[in-house]
Amino acid sequence: ADLVFFGWESFDQLELTFPSQPDLDTVIPENYENIWQFRTGVERRLDDGWAVRLGYHYDKTPVPTESVSPLLPDNDRHGFSLGGSWASPGGRLRVDVGAWYLFLAKRSTEGRNRDGYDGTYDNGAFTFGASLGYRF
Repeated sequence: ADLVFFGWESFDQLELTFPSQPDLDTVIPENYENIWQFRTGVERRLDDGWAVRLGYHYDKTPVPTESVSPLLPDNDRHGFSLGGSWASPGGRLRVDVGAWYLFLAKRSTEGRNRDGYDGTYDNGAFTFGASLGYRF
């Protein structure tokens, strides 16, 4: 388990510069906040080189409601991961697989977004990965 500090407070604005059309240049205030992320995981080693893993993390959004937009939508995140591995006798060959589901709760900006992007944002993600390794 661990706690991770993210210094998002330094992201106070997003500057857009268009060298060929300077009249489109703009600065978008973001005013992100610093946050802490909590992560934990467990591994269980089984017989014959097999192992399974389980993980969870909670990541509070650094984005104030006024800054949420289609450009940078965000909300508090819960991440769930599941994986496993197999290593051959002697450990020269290894196979790893893993999946991760990221759940973001719905977030409404109704009447609070500075640019009029009133709506409800509902996001999530699923990823899967696999690797094959050989040690010489």
